[in-house]
Amino acid sequence: MESPLVPGGAPEKIVETYGQLLHGNPFQDRKIVLNKDILDNAKITPVTVVKQKQMIEKFLHTLTELSEEAKRTKGNVLLLIFCHGIDAQKLALAGTKTNDVLSITRLQGALERYVPSPTTSGVTDSTTSQIGSDELHDPFLGPLLSSLYHRRIEEMVALWRMTCPGDENAGYWHIVNAFMSRCAETGQVIDVVTEDDIQNSDSDSEDIDARFNLADIIEYRLNIAQLAEHILYSLGLPRPGNTSCLSWNPYKWSDGIVADASYGFSDAFALQHHKDRLWMRMHNLGFSSRLLPTPQQGPIFSRFNRYLLAAVIEARPTSEAEEERIFHAMLNHIDKAQEFYKAKAQANPDVQRKFKKHFGRIWR
Repeated sequence: MESPLVPGGAPEKIVETYGQLLHGNPFQDRKIVLNKDILDNAKITPVTVVKQKQMIEKFLHTLTELSEEAKRTKGNVLLLIFCHGIDAQKLALAGTKTNDVLSITRLQGALERYVPSPTTSGVTDSTTSQIGSDELHDPFLGPLLSSLYHRRIEEMVALWRMTCPGDENAGYWHIVNAFMSRCAETGQVIDVVTEDDIQNSDSDSEDIDARFNLADIIEYRLNIAQLAEHILYSLGLPRPGNTSCLSWNPYKWSDGIVADASYGFSDAFALQHHKDRLWMRMHNLGFSSRLLPTPQQGPIFSRFNRYLLAAVIEARPTSEAEEERIFHAMLNHIDKAQEFYKAKAQANPDVQRKFKKHFGRIWR
């Protein structure tokens, strides 16, 4: 299979700047991927130099073509990425002075299903480090992102319905489930707009734009589910039931906690009382007002906070002060994520257009 190179600059310039690009564990011998000897002896495949502002889309397009070929030929994809990392989940392929970054989850979505997941590496100068490789254990992540990226509507719905066990008994599950059924029937990611909808809507209104969007709902929930696991991983906290956020069954988990005498809960009511106290503390600290979905992203996804709460219980803090410390550490990660998404939204041309349209009405 061809091994394409998609650099953000001429290879000669990269070698001149960095000397060489290395891949592998920085504490062991590493493979030289690019240096002057490789260039001088023409040991590399043809290169496509891409402008930084086009890098992410070109990279994803190339990755999709390679993964589809690997699927046809039953081959593998070894993916080497040399760039700066914003944090453990984002790659600055378009440079560090822009909000246009590539998330690990979006990268995985470009891979065709059944192709082995990528090895992702970030590099600064000639030092290589693994990014997020120990965090991406969700069995639903790859298939869902692939169906999302390729807009396979029925598959998106079928796969999502395999996630979040137990949620069918609570919250907004029935609203979202009914919407997903309509999407599967129509093959659309939004409800089909009828003539009556248009006639009953103000021509300047954004009401129709504010409808649920299947792709936005799933992408939002995947992102914050991965954020929840990233927070636990970063803080060294246990994953509830040793399962991913989307696979976690809160009812089975509660049964297991009560059955484990070491936690000290006499029955389910004692555990629920403890959870209620922690939930109220999270609410008072502002967990419930952060990372809220837009109208297109569907109703509140409370699983995010419930999963974090369960992790706190499994961590077995010995005092309320220790609980407080954990909650504030979690909030620190959440606030950083919220600032990132805020900056990304403000840089979005469509958001800027709607902002100008809205305030244009006020100023008229």
